Amino acid sequence: MLILIVEDDSIQRSFYKALFNFFKMEAVIVQNAYQALDVLQCSDFDLILMDLKLPGMNGLECTKRIRELEQHTGTHIPIIAATACAYPVDKANCLEAGMDDYLAKPFTLNELETKLAKWSVVRHRRSEVA
Repeated sequence: MLILIVEDDSIQRSFYKALFNFFKMEAVIVQNAYQALDVLQCSDFDLILMDLKLPGMNGLECTKRIRELEQHTGTHIPIIAATACAYPVDKANCLEAGMDDYLAKPFTLNELETKLAKWSVVRHRRSEVA
């Protein structure tokens, strides 16, 4: 499983790097939405963890752009919001922008594992059908 993590905070990036090393999963970590859009052109990711409050273009706008690109490619990468924005309206905004799921920071290891398992199964089943 190849995961793209879009996170501007350096401490959070270090945390994700250690966490995904622990999970023995490959993760590419970028600092902003522009880098995310660039790297998506070069690699086939299985899942995206997207922060909402990013410099320049926020995570909601980045998600909308990814979904626009997918309309041309016929693909769909699950996007999970990983954010400190934890109000019900924040979750609704994420889903409305095209995100598939939502994870409020701080999250537990179990919560993250559950989300990863849920969406890796969905992605795997979609590739079997194709």
